[in-house]
Amino acid sequence: MDDLFFSGYERADGQIGIRNSILILYTVNCSAFVAQQICRAAPKDIPVQVIGNGSCFDNQIIIYRMLRLIAHGNVGAVLIVGHGCEFIQGNLLLNYAEKHRKPARILMDQNYGTSRSIEIGLSLLQELWTEIKFLPRKPLPSSRLIIGLTNGGLPTFSHILSSCLPQLLSSAQAACCSVLLNLQDFLTAQSMQTFQSLKSEEEISHFKAAVLKNIPFAFQGVLKISQIPDCCGLWLVDPLQDRHAETGIAATCPIDQALDLICSGAHLVMLPSNGHFVIGTAIAPALILIPEYISEACMEEIDFTIKEKTSMETLWETLRPVLNGAFTASENLGMYDGYLLGSAQTFPEKIS
Repeated sequence: MDDLFFSGYERADGQIGIRNSILILYTVNCSAFVAQQICRAAPKDIPVQVIGNGSCFDNQIIIYRMLRLIAHGNVGAVLIVGHGCEFIQGNLLLNYAEKHRKPARILMDQNYGTSRSIEIGLSLLQELWTEIKFLPRKPLPSSRLIIGLTNGGLPTFSHILSSCLPQLLSSAQAACCSVLLNLQDFLTAQSMQTFQSLKSEEEISHFKAAVLKNIPFAFQGVLKISQIPDCCGLWLVDPLQDRHAETGIAATCPIDQALDLICSGAHLVMLPSNGHFVIGTAIAPALILIPEYISEACMEEIDFTIKEKTSMETLWETLRPVLNGAFTASENLGMYDGYLLGSAQTFPEKIS
């Protein structure tokens, strides 16, 4: 990033982004099909992504995730798709989008039926795109950039963590941005099993304190789900429950772990891969990193090869065009995955 600047978007509420996407956000799983079909049928020139509630419940963490994605700097406009009988109130989400001065519309599909709802949704997309498509990119300081780095449970992560992260944190570029790590990436299979056996908030609190004590990096602080960093440097995002440690929710996949970072403001997520799966994330592009021994058969799915002596200057050469608008491999393949999970986590404050 020349002179520690990149070319991005500045939002009316002061947020910044590296993409100018329309977010289709469904409030309940009953509306997922309509929302997904609107996304699939959208004209190719409209950058649109879809994500939403994987259940019919109003878990507070799901609501916080939704609010943070609405306010995310990579989101230029929002189409909220609801059913009409769910717990989560789409009108309140619409009000939140308007509070952040983002163009937004709402569609309740039970009022029109499936086919007509899709038609109306496509018309609303066109309206939203008309409002944001001419927003220009402008030079922005890297101090406003948030980069996520997550593991996904892969053994290659330890190599990348040990070889690249120290360089990343000591480089001139990274010293002027925020870097997020997922606390869950520091749990072994055995420690995760221990976590899932815990019953009380006190036990879970002691467990987390022990994990934090053994992390070999100095960090600014620990963020709960949907909290964002307030200064540059290394931060840990804690997606683990504070009570009722549940296996199904705790044992999440790489996409969920990346979304933890995106919901804490990450504009881009670097995700190590073993080359045997393909991943893309909604809202923030995923930069796929692989070790050099991976077969060339997977080359279209990856963005960067980590070698034994990979320099941060080389990695930044890959990052710079992505920050300025170039697509990652997963974006070129049209992969924007994810859905929102609930969590038994205690959140200390409201989302503003």
